[in-house]
Amino acid sequence: MIFRSIDFLTPRITLYQQGYSSHTSICSGIISLITAIIIILLGVYYSIDFIGKKKPSGFYFQRFVENAGIYPINSSSFFHYIGLESNVTTSNIKVGFDFTSFRIIGIETLLNTYLNELNKNLTSIDHWLYGPCERKDANDLSNLININSFTKCACIKKYYNSLKNKYYDTDDPNFRWPRMAYGTFNSKNEFYNVIIEGCKQSTINLIMGENASCKSDEYRSKLISSGAGFFFNFFDSYIDVLDYKHPIHK
Repeated sequence: MIFRSIDFLTPRITLYQQGYSSHTSICSGIISLITAIIIILLGVYYSIDFIGKKKPSGFYFQRFVENAGIYPINSSSFFHYIGLESNVTTSNIKVGFDFTSFRIIGIETLLNTYLNELNKNLTSIDHWLYGPCERKDANDLSNLININSFTKCACIKKYYNSLKNKYYDTDDPNFRWPRMAYGTFNSKNEFYNVIIEGCKQSTINLIMGENASCKSDEYRSKLISSGAGFFFNFFDSYIDVLDYKHPIHK
């Protein structure tokens, strides 16, 4: 009978019994058929959850790497911008940056080297000048920020090549973005320092035009004493292990 042929519960024997390799029975065949049906149904049931990605579970872990790679400090990797908040009634700066009171520079050398050995002589080192942000600076990140406040803040605008003694704008082929590379535990570690200091007439014209001039030290002191604060905004990326189509989120 058909139930005898599908019986897989009865143990096999070395001698054939009525043409069968085991002592089959109708009862064990029925049980085998029911078992097979249940297995198929369970397989289909759990396959639907797997294929449809229902009730997923995810996990992540961190690991140490000796070489963390190279990360350019631009919109493709580690984009950032800097603003200033002030409560001074005579100031028009609420959310933005006052370039006539402060300047921002970026360097790839040690801070103490800039402050002491070089005596703040920018012409001897490669550096970057920050100026008013533009919509194009954010590229495809513009949907993540408030453009009105962003365009009042400070972004990297110029690169100075100490060998050629010349500044380059961001759209110039000779422009180079700063970068961080390899990681703090790597002997080849590369870092980037951002310095905010008093406005200098030697650079304000490069950023704000020939007619721009720095405000007085008294005004700058008033800004600082009023509780003015700088804010450093940057974009981070993380992996959403449950988002299968677009797992990288900014």
